Formats: sequence, C-alpha cells, structure tokens
Amino acid sequence: MKKPNRNKSISSISSSTIPTTSHVESTALPLDFELFSSYSHEQVHIYDKLCSSISSICEIAYCTSEGIIICVPQTYQRLSSSSQNLSSSSSSSSMLISRISYPFQSTDQTNSITTNSSSYIFFEKIKTHHLSRLYESYKRRPTSLSSFDRLLCFDTNQYKGFRRCLFSPCDITLNQGQSILACITCAHEVFIYEIISSSKRFFLSQSSNLKFDLTKYLFEHVQFEKYLHDSDDEHDYRLLYFHLTTNILWNRNGTLLFQLQYSGHVIIWKFNRLEKEILAILDTKICKPLVMTWNDDCQILVIIGKENQRKLIQIDGMNVCDINIQENDYMNAEHAELIKLNEKNLILIESKMNYCLFYEICCTSTQSYECNQIDHRLLPSPIIGFHHRNSSLIIGCEDGSIHSLHISTESTPKILDIKLITTGQIKSCSRKPLLLRHFHLSANDLLLARIFYSPIVAPNVKFGFVLCTLHRWSSTSATTTFDEIIENFLGRIDRPLWHSSDELAVILNEITRGTTHHYQQKKIMDENFLSLQRLCRLQSLLNNTKQLQLIENQLLQNYRQRFSQILTSHFSKLINKLSSIESLIYTVCCKDDTFSSSNLLLCPMCNTSLTMTTNDLVSCVCVNKHIWPRCCRTLLPLPFENAQTCSLCDRTITLIDIHDENYAHFAKYKDKDLNFLFSSICTYCM
Repeated sequence: MKKPNRNKSISSISSSTIPTTSHVESTALPLDFELFSSYSHEQVHIYDKLCSSISSICEIAYCTSEGIIICVPQTYQRLSSSSQNLSSSSSSSSMLISRISYPFQSTDQTNSITTNSSSYIFFEKIKTHHLSRLYESYKRRPTSLSSFDRLLCFDTNQYKGFRRCLFSPCDITLNQGQSILACITCAHEVFIYEIISSSKRFFLSQSSNLKFDLTKYLFEHVQFEKYLHDSDDEHDYRLLYFHLTTNILWNRNGTLLFQLQYSGHVIIWKFNRLEKEILAILDTKICKPLVMTWNDDCQILVIIGKENQRKLIQIDGMNVCDINIQENDYMNAEHAELIKLNEKNLILIESKMNYCLFYEICCTSTQSYECNQIDHRLLPSPIIGFHHRNSSLIIGCEDGSIHSLHISTESTPKILDIKLITTGQIKSCSRKPLLLRHFHLSANDLLLARIFYSPIVAPNVKFGFVLCTLHRWSSTSATTTFDEIIENFLGRIDRPLWHSSDELAVILNEITRGTTHHYQQKKIMDENFLSLQRLCRLQSLLNNTKQLQLIENQLLQNYRQRFSQILTSHFSKLINKLSSIESLIYTVCCKDDTFSSSNLLLCPMCNTSLTMTTNDLVSCVCVNKHIWPRCCRTLLPLPFENAQTCSLCDRTITLIDIHDENYAHFAKYKDKDLNFLFSSICTYCM
C-alpha cells in the first residue's frame, strides 16, 4: 500500500550556493531557495527521467506506476480559513493532491494491462492484418534481444501507470480555466487529459477528464497501408513499433503536439482548444528514436536517435532533412535543446550521461544540414534535464545539483561560463541513493519543483520512494520583505492574473506564516482593469473585507463600462428582440438608473423583488432590507440554481449554458466579444 506523507520541515533541505560571476549578472540567476512545500509516498516506481511537468497555473504533475500525481499549491483563501485562524507557526503552504489512474489496468494482482487497452488492440491489428510476415520473421530473431524487444515479441505487458506527462502551454481562459495535460502511458499510449482546477475539485467528484485517447484515434482514422509495408526485411522491424510512443512535445502556444513513435514516425497534431486533427505523419526512418526538440522561432523540429542518428523537420513544408555529422561519438543523447542562432544556423545542446555537448547546425542546402561540435562541459553527475532561460541554460543533475550555463549567441557561439547555482540534499531522509529525476521552474521563475526518487534494490522488486518538493526560487535582485513582494505583484500588469499563480502562492505562504501584520496598503493610483484585479485578489488574501468591497465595486464599474460598449454595439437596435434576461442585463449595464429585478429574480428570503443600483454592483437589496450578492459577470442577483464556482478562485458566478434559450442572442457572440460571459472564469480572474 502507498503511504502518502506531507513533509513540512524546512530544515530537511540544505542549500549551498556559489556567488554569481560577472559574466551572468545580467541574467539575475537565482542564488538560493527555501522549501515551500513537499509531498512524498512509498512503494511506487518512476519509469522515465522526463516524468514531470508544471502548468502555467502552477500545477505540478509527475508520473508513477500508481498513476499521475498532481500537486497544487494554494493560491486563494477560503472563507473558512482566514489568516487570523491559521497557525503562525506553520512554515509551509500545503498542496492539494489528486491522482489520475490508468484506465485500462486489470483488476487482478499481476500488474498487467487489460486487453481493452488501445495499445493491445492496435498491436493485434498490426501483427495479424498489416505486418503478419514481418512479425513472424521478428519472432524468429535470436534470443539475445533487449527487454523491450522481448516485451513486444511475447505480447506481455507487466507494467501499469504512466511514463511521461506534459502540460500544454495554451491559454487556459480559452478552455474554461482548465489546463490540458498530454501523457504517455505505461503501454506507450498517448492520452490527453483535462485537469479540473483546484477550486472546482471541492465541488465536483473528479479531478480530471480523459478527453482524447490519441492512440485509439490514430488506430481508427489512419490508413495503415501508407505507412506499414509487410516484408521479411530486418530493416523494417521498426514498423512493428508504429503504435508505441516514446516522446511528446508541445509548441510554444499549445497549438501543435508532436508525437514521436518507436518506429521513427512523427505524428503532428493540430489543436484548437480541445479540437484536434492530424496535420501530418512523417517517417524519419530513424531506428530507435530517443529525443526530439523544437524551436518555435524557426519552426524546426530535430529528432535524435540511437548512435546520433539525426533528422531535421521543417514544419512549413513538412520536409524531413538529413543532418550530417562530422565526428560521431556513438553515445546516446538523453535530452536536447534547440536554439536559433541566425537565419541559417542553429545551436543544438545535448546531454549524454554527465556530458553537455554543444553543436552548431548549418544549412548547406534545402535538404541537408551539417552538424559540428563546438564545445562541451563535464557535469558532476548524469544530467536529468534542461531549462532554457534567456541566454542561459539551467541544467539539473542526478545528485540534486543545479548549474547555470551562460551561452554566447554571437557570430561565434561558445560557452562563456558555467557555475553551480545550488545543491539540494535532503538531510533528514535516510533513503540512499536519493536521485533527482526531473525539475521545473514556474511561469515567473518564482517556484522550483523537483522530483526525487529512491529505488528499492531487491530481487523482483520494482518500486521505491518518491518525493516531490516545491521551493521558493529567488534571485540576487529578488524581493525580500513582504511589502516588496506585494509591490512587485501589483506592478506586473503586463500579464493576466492567472499567469501569476506562483506569485499568489508565495503571497499566501507569507500570510499563513504570519509575516504580514505590518503591511500598509498604499493609495490606489492606477484604475486600470488589470491593476484592480490584482488589488482585489490581494485584499481577498489579506481578508481585508472593508477595502475589498470598495475595490470590487470599482473593478465592476470598470467592467460594466466595457460590457455596455459591447452590448450597445451589437444590440442597441435589437432591444425588443432580446429575451427578458438579456434585456435586463442590457438595461443594468447600459442605463444609469435604479432597477428592479421584477419577477425574474426574487429575494430568496422573502420572495420580493430586488433593487439594483449602479453605485453598488456587488450586492442588491429587497424591500425588507435583505442583502443579496450579484453575479460579477451578468451583474444580476445570483440565483440558487444555475450557479457555479469560478475555475480560478472560490467565487460563485452564474452558469450560462450556450444552449439556453434565455441567452440565444448573446450566444451568437460566444466565441467573439461575449466569450467571457460563457466562460467559467469570473470577472476578478479573467
């Protein structure tokens, strides 16, 4: 049985740092960090190093044999847990934990996959209908096969859970505030999950939805005759792996998903929110592909296979180009990063064990590229991942250390400097060895997530101890006092509030530690909508009720003015055709008078009409002086029915169905000017 445990001791992590050199002062790289929160459990196994991902709203997902574990630091205060009621001795912010189980796991005790899995059905079709001759020839191969070859040859699947996961970097406001997670299962299938936001998990009976089984979709919609050719040639054995996925990768805005198969094929999916289509299936002819890396600036995908087989794909023309290697060291790459140097040259960075190698890729013709090694560095332990940040490359190593590599991208690319940022060993943990498997920085580089794994070394045992830690990640110019943290948060009006989830988590952590009693709210100087949003969330975290009501009303006045402009432009000549609800919304937003809800929306206490004024957009009152809250989107009184929770905070808003006849005219603009009205995100977060 798993034994979950939340570890909240800061003293369990030690950090040693090295001062920043003059070469990298301009990048303001972090020097140290403190433990923010952690979660651990036993008797689980991690298959791959690339096992985790972090979303734009600070959801941390990592894959184990028991499923995908999702840890979310709290970013808002619930009414039942005000800062006054929290213990001042609390040193860490808690994380909300949920798990996604593998859907095709058998019910017996063999840890096997059921015959209902997409991978099993797909392979049965391949070996009996499309590649029967090739499969029979493959089975007669010598017995000295790799474990993966034997797994495929004998049709057994003795694993469960997930191998890799990757959050889509898409704008979550386009998907009702829910993030999208792509993952590779233990059977090498690809699933797309919709992760239910932490605020809604309290009101729904699930934490995720399986939206797409891409392996099943591929099986049902692709003409295999175009890609699978039956023969006895041993060079075609790779085609038997066509249904198995080794790697996945999103582009920068989440509109493209690259799926790399063990057969060497690359499947390129095009996503529009949660609508998908296969854009192309390209055969790189690479035997045993290992890694792929994408550069969004030049729209180029590089595939790296065993013994340095390399292919370059130009997405614009869907061309597969050769990369010629001058000197081949025949070492297998485990991670790669592609950086644009200029219009014709690229920098390819690869990790091979504890070596970090730099290559320059030069375009020699439309179908051929030259690859030359220009530099390398030796790290103290095997490399487990890269994080490209400005002109630096942050490198994580298996021993827990993190290094910064400063790169020159001038006409002559070279490594300027490498330094140790920090080492993080867990003193209180008796598990040996404790290996770092993966790491991620949050959207604003304020939090660092690390996944540690300690295997249990015993015969016929394949599980161990997993620890997920979340750290405060600060730089030399980072804010130190709570006032400075707040001012920095209020000043970041260049990005939406949901994209500052790591900042919100840090602020709430400071509040729970009781370090905010000296904070003095400054006078509001900027009445910008985004500024008011941040002020509202701050006052909500501080539980400053009086100030919060004033700023909320000020924000809603700003919102009402913008909303009225949209309604006037579309419906000023169609007022008589609007439904009663639409007409009431139009009147409340576009006319500066006092209105009555008439018989549409009555006071829940006494069934009398509610009076709404333009001076107070937060609440309304009935003739018996009962005060009732108003919806921050429709500006009408909140109904008991048709209510929902905002996906990004704990506020209640009106649920508007796009098929509701009461909103038929508004629904015509649900994908354009009135998309916010049909979203599950409130005005304070959108």
